[in-house]
Amino acid sequence: MQVALVVFIFSKNSTKLTQANESLDNTIPQRLHRTQNKFVENLWKFIEKLYGYTKCISIFTTLISKFLLIQEIMSDIEQEVFCKLDKNQLPLILRSIM
Repeated sequence: MQVALVVFIFSKNSTKLTQANESLDNTIPQRLHRTQNKFVENLWKFIEKLYGYTKCISIFTTLISKFLLIQEIMSDIEQEVFCKLDKNQLPLILRSIM
């Protein structure tokens, strides 16, 4: 689960990371992408070793679906909350999550 979270956090389409990367030179996002690929490959090998190839495909498909759903939900929340409310009015815990 920890490896899956690292992959998700550093996902290229993660809204905050994408915005931060826009201001960085190209080498940092490329290095992040290569590192993420290594984590994904290791996660695949680990799951495949534990559950076998067929079950690994099923688990990975579910993980990817859930990651995409979480990204979509976070994007929707970000649009609704940050576009309609003053960020400074939100509790600190909410600001840190967003």
